[in-house]
Amino acid sequence: MLSFLHTSRNPQKNVRNMCTSQCRKNHYEVLNLPRNCKSKEIKESFIKLSKEHHPDLNKSKDAHKMILEINEAYKILGNTESRRIYDLGLAPSGFREYSNRNDTTNIYHNEQFRNDAWNDKSFYENRNKSQDDYYKSKPYYGINGIKRTSNFRVLISCLFIATLAVGLQFFVIKKSFELQVDDLIEKSNRAQDSLKTVRETANTNGNQVQIEILKHRFAVKDKTE
Repeated sequence: MLSFLHTSRNPQKNVRNMCTSQCRKNHYEVLNLPRNCKSKEIKESFIKLSKEHHPDLNKSKDAHKMILEINEAYKILGNTESRRIYDLGLAPSGFREYSNRNDTTNIYHNEQFRNDAWNDKSFYENRNKSQDDYYKSKPYYGINGIKRTSNFRVLISCLFIATLAVGLQFFVIKKSFELQVDDLIEKSNRAQDSLKTVRETANTNGNQVQIEILKHRFAVKDKTE
């Protein structure tokens, strides 16, 4: 109980200790290699470091520990499949930097701790290459018979379709406008013909007779309504 209380009173210290224990060097750093290194480089670095830290040549107290770490790193990274699995669970290179910060409350909100697999080249380079031929035979778009098209051709096709759509829309709008104009002209012509007929009838019958005719028409119209 006392040890529990003592631990709970120093949460920040406990977090720092936990981070220090979890933030040891990864296998790539043990071999002094970048994550996108090749298999040949891994083997060469393993041989070189094994010679440098061999207990017969290196009398430092950490030599034995280094040899164990080097062997473990080579055991994992020297095999393509185990390296691929290791890379999937490996944190990004900036993950351990938070252990040197005083503020430990924001370590899980820092942008550098978000592992972006899409930008990690080692994921692709350490893939299971035995499946490459299988996926190459698969249709790129998931539809048999349709091959992959270059981005330039896709862009040209999109521009062509967009231009065609704009042209078609312009044609439809123009045609609709022309039909409306023709309809207005036709109505105007009918109105002019009707006015012309009324004037000719008025000239023939005289104003008084024309007025009587109009009265008669209005009277008949009122009765029918």
